[in-house]
Amino acid sequence: MTIAVADSLMNGRDYVETLQMWAQKYPGAGYGGWFNKWIYEDFPEPYNSFGNGSAMRSSRVGWLFDDEDAVLKEAEESAEITHNHPEVIKGVQTVALGVLMGRKGCSKKEIREKLETGFGYDLSQKLEQIRPNYRFDVTCQGSVPQATIAFL
Repeated sequence: MTIAVADSLMNGRDYVETLQMWAQKYPGAGYGGWFNKWIYEDFPEPYNSFGNGSAMRSSRVGWLFDDEDAVLKEAEESAEITHNHPEVIKGVQTVALGVLMGRKGCSKKEIREKLETGFGYDLSQKLEQIRPNYRFDVTCQGSVPQATIAFL
């Protein structure tokens, strides 16, 4: 779905149509249950999910936009077609803004501080502290901070 978001942004295509097209082209790619239904809907609606699927596809927003406000706005728009829960919006914006900052040469310390301040995540843990007790979690709030820490 990352490619679908990039396709939509780079070619000026509608998010819904583009994500449905790519998902139908690759139906066995491990999508969540609600998304699997959404891709075949004639009139798809967001389903208030707080799963991490939209965060997984949001990195292209941070890659293709150069302005922080535009990244935050576009990240939300890319998510809300399927995942419109507030935790998801926070997660997609975290990923996209982190990518933008990394691309612009910000230090990991600067990225950590901005994401903690902007989104309220505690990113102070070390990966070694997370590993022993972490269990598979498909929620944004249960995976985006941990994935961000793994990068930092």
